[in-house]
Amino acid sequence: MALTSMFPNSNSAESLGVSLLGSLEGIGVAEVLQVLSLRKRSGVLTLIGTRGTARILIYDGRVVYTCSETRSRLGYTLVLKSIVSLRELRGVLREQQNSEEHRPIGSLLLEKGLVRREDLEHEIREQILGVVRDLLRWETGIFCFHKSAPPPGALLVHEGLSTEFLLLEISRLRDVEEQGIDGELWP
Repeated sequence: MALTSMFPNSNSAESLGVSLLGSLEGIGVAEVLQVLSLRKRSGVLTLIGTRGTARILIYDGRVVYTCSETRSRLGYTLVLKSIVSLRELRGVLREQQNSEEHRPIGSLLLEKGLVRREDLEHEIREQILGVVRDLLRWETGIFCFHKSAPPPGALLVHEGLSTEFLLLEISRLRDVEEQGIDGELWP
């Protein structure tokens, strides 16, 4: 489907709050992230392709959170790694659903003292790296960037990860895999 059929006139994309829209056939995920980084943009980058949908939360040009249909959600990952119990996660999820403001699960877990900030930040960074690594393999699909300020409490990785760091770390991990060495995400 052509992007022009999705947004027949130039005002349509703007009326939806889209400030950047395109096809991954014309520009890759790495290039899109670099443009947003260089311009120090804040908002949500949504990517839709044959492999699913992914979202990248960007603040001041740095990646602060990601989610993807191809990766486990943060809460589930925390349970799998025994950082929080399934019962604790379910309780916080219920609270999140009953709340009028949709606060990030990590913020709620921190607020309740169910997770240490260091553990949460480590898992979020690992998730960011994994999702971006997957997205760099996408050759087809569309992307759109909505400029917005992050909701209060959403910045759990306060400094975020720079595009340069992400691309270099992903390249390093690929080299480690090719050499058959057991590499850590965060040396």
